[in-house]
Amino acid sequence: MDRPVGQKALRLTAYLYVAGFAVHGLDHLVRGLDKTPLLVTVVGMAGFFGGLAAVAFVVARHSHRLTAPLAIVVGFVTAVGVAAVHLPGHWGAFSQPFRSDATALDWASVATSVVTALAFGCAGLIALRWYKDAPWR
Repeated sequence: MDRPVGQKALRLTAYLYVAGFAVHGLDHLVRGLDKTPLLVTVVGMAGFFGGLAAVAFVVARHSHRLTAPLAIVVGFVTAVGVAAVHLPGHWGAFSQPFRSDATALDWASVATSVVTALAFGCAGLIALRWYKDAPWR
């Protein structure tokens, strides 16, 4: 694997990340935003716009030395955040656990969001290997 392959993986998974997050957001709209706690909505929207900014940076500046660490942080934080909000039972103001009324689409949207975010983070780890002049090496 050479450096351009790592950069291509970053770009591809960046697009997949946006698609996964969009599917998850659309699922929230279908269920109704009134059913989503306010803090979950605020944090989710902040994560969405922060993720979009990160993806825009990765796509526009794919050879920049900070794209890999940015993808790692955004990807893994998003995956953990979405899973923490929806998968455990109710644990506080930032949780919206799935109950018996969750549909297959609800589960698929969360799974898609988590998997694509993990892919983005993993692509960042792969690309990180190829940034020889990076200050963290």
